[in-house]
Amino acid sequence: MTVLAPPVAPEAPRPRRGAGLLAHLGWEAILLLLAIVGVAYLVVQEGVDVIGRNVWLNFAATGLLAAALAVSVRLRSVNLAVAAQAMLAGIVYAKLVQEDWPDLAAGAVAVVAVLILGLILGGITGLTGAPGWAVSLGGLGIAEAVSFALSDAQGLIVPGAGRPEVWMIAIWAAVFVLGSVMGAVVFLATGLPRAAASFGPRVLQAIGSFGLSSLIAGIGGVMFISYLGFASPAGDGGRLLVAAAVVLLGGISASTGRGGILGVVLATLVLVLGNTILILAGAKSWMAYYLPASVAILIGVVVGALLDKVAAPRPSAPAPTRLA
Repeated sequence: MTVLAPPVAPEAPRPRRGAGLLAHLGWEAILLLLAIVGVAYLVVQEGVDVIGRNVWLNFAATGLLAAALAVSVRLRSVNLAVAAQAMLAGIVYAKLVQEDWPDLAAGAVAVVAVLILGLILGGITGLTGAPGWAVSLGGLGIAEAVSFALSDAQGLIVPGAGRPEVWMIAIWAAVFVLGSVMGAVVFLATGLPRAAASFGPRVLQAIGSFGLSSLIAGIGGVMFISYLGFASPAGDGGRLLVAAAVVLLGGISASTGRGGILGVVLATLVLVLGNTILILAGAKSWMAYYLPASVAILIGVVVGALLDKVAAPRPSAPAPTRLA
């Protein structure tokens, strides 16, 4: 007698990581070309001196904030409070320096303060299973409220700060570039973490995501304010918009968190150069700052979806039925 045995369960399809990486490298080549065009345009129109201290300061500060957001996207607990946390770190740093704290101690306390906030947000996210972006909105409000309270809703001058040496800015820019590239390589080598199903791993994953992103945001905030010499409890919404534009334009998928290697670095350079070109052309702030970032977000969402499609597993054939 012929008996039909149950079908053999196929292996779970795996993403085509090789094809996905090639697609990301192709997109990064396009971003590199855009950056080269931007640099060439500025040099021809304004001279080589225009690409100086302010451009690289914006590159380092924007890049560190984007790196913080990118880490949270890759680790599946999106932290939308990174810009507000960077602002809070800068406010705390400025306040302590005004009270005659040493710069290093003031910066360390400021970074630890936003790190603690991030760990609390991560704990809430892991314990409740709520989306990270939803929990982070509460953290965003807390960071803004504390920033306004500490500064009396006014700006704070940092004594002795301002107009840093170019080599110091170059070091921070190098920290961002090397950190972003090394992080991307680690993610490519180990693969993105899957959404944890059990309680313990879920809590640890959320705490790790918020903790790491908050740490980077705090460092970026202190760096920016220590060089700017002035901390203001405003503008974090615009900085979050630009950070999101960098992450998405850099090829990191909003759906899966997949990304390439140099995408965040190159997208940061493209947006900073574009902003510089528009400002020098006399464009208003909405056209030089908000509009390019908004368009970059929309382009990035489409690009991320297309890159995900390239890396998606091929449809598996139905399992054969064996005769027993």
